[in-house]
Amino acid sequence: MNTHIQSIDGEIDRHDALGLAHLVRTRQVSASELLEAVIDRAERLNPQLNFIATRIYDQARAVAAKPRFTGIFAGVPLAVKELGAMVSGVATTCGSRMMAGAVAPFDNEFVIRLRAQGFNLFCTTTAPEMGAQFRHRVCVAWRDAQSLESQIDSGRVERRVGRPGGVRCRADRARE
Repeated sequence: MNTHIQSIDGEIDRHDALGLAHLVRTRQVSASELLEAVIDRAERLNPQLNFIATRIYDQARAVAAKPRFTGIFAGVPLAVKELGAMVSGVATTCGSRMMAGAVAPFDNEFVIRLRAQGFNLFCTTTAPEMGAQFRHRVCVAWRDAQSLESQIDSGRVERRVGRPGGVRCRADRARE
């Protein structure tokens, strides 16, 4: 690790997301430098923790290279759990082998809102099989946008932002 990334790595420890956004906004560190430091740290920790599900570093680097950011967290790298956080073009397995090969066809509302606040998504993180929310009796793993929208329209799924998973499944009332 070069000394510049090492010094930024130390800054990551001293600041929360707002503090990191302030560093980017005041040009004490560039979004690209911060991203590279976070990627470096993630790659160093992953062999022990096994938390990276899908690397989207190239997308994140393209976003970080943009000269202007918007949102309160502008330029702050973020890893998202692959439960409910549907990132367009990225594998989304909900932690299940039966979903291998499923790719999100669009950014869902959760991801749209994260991006609108300036977060730069650099990877998705692993999850237990179908996630902790599997306790609900009806939980559908969606393979395409049309299926998800029909589930929302029928009332089987509620869109929720700001809680783990982003999309909450609930029991189908017709089956209760």
